[in-house]
This record gives sequence, C-alpha cells and structure tokens, in this order.
Amino acid sequence: MAFEKYSLSGILAYVIPLYAAPILAGLSAAPWASVPVFALFFSALSLKTRKLPSQPALLILNALVALIVNGAIAAVLFGLGYLGGRMTQPLGLPLWGPVLICAGATAFGIWRYRWTPQSAQFEAFLDDALDQIDRMQPPEPDENRENDPLD
Repeated sequence: MAFEKYSLSGILAYVIPLYAAPILAGLSAAPWASVPVFALFFSALSLKTRKLPSQPALLILNALVALIVNGAIAAVLFGLGYLGGRMTQPLGLPLWGPVLICAGATAFGIWRYRWTPQSAQFEAFLDDALDQIDRMQPPEPDENRENDPLD
C-alpha cells in the first residue's frame, strides 16, 4: 500500500484521527464547550489547504462559512460520541487527549496538503494540458488503411 500524497492511505492518515477526536471527546463525556475547539481545528485545515480570496470581505465570509459548517460537523461527531458514552460507560480519557489527536492530525494535514502558489501553477499547467488533449481531434481515417502492414 503506497503512502503517496493523494493515495487513500495518505489521506486517511490524517482524516481518521481528525474526525475521530471529537467522537473520542464525546465518548469520554467532555464538556460541550470543547466543540468549538474541534471546529477551529477543522476550519484551520479547510482554510489552509486551498486558495483564499484576496478581498477582505470575501475572506471573512469564507472564514465564517467554514466555521459554521465545521462547527456543525464537530457538533454532530461530538454528539455521536456523547450518545455512545451515555449508552455505555464514558471513557476515562482526559480532554487534552482528543484535542492533541485533532491538533496533530490538523498539523499533518496542513503540512502535507497546504496550498502554495507553486502547486497552483502546477495544477493550472496540468489543467491546461488536459484541456489541450480534450480539444485534439482524432486523425482522419485513411482509405489505404487496409493495406497497412502494421494493422
């Protein structure tokens, strides 16, 4: 199993701990006030791994939308863990455990998938090459094709 940048194992290496952390916090009966911490980590990863708008108003709007969406995701995951902890017995895990897991996964994800102008140039180059390939026309059939010894 290859551990390349966009391989399944490479992506799961940070996604599983990232989203498991609020579940673990809920399972250990952490306070609901910890949900915004996980939402901040999710939002940091979301915002640092893509190009952000240069206009301040759009940047603020982008950050607010990311916080709202990631806050909802963190709350749902925490709630699932909290429900599981209520149905069984809560884990004896201190709150700093899931927070450190989430912080480590966020740091790894940002380090590995951060947006840079160089990566954007390379992606634009690849997109342009694919567009040129798509625009290419297949060669016209040749009437002497049946006598071609390579066929």
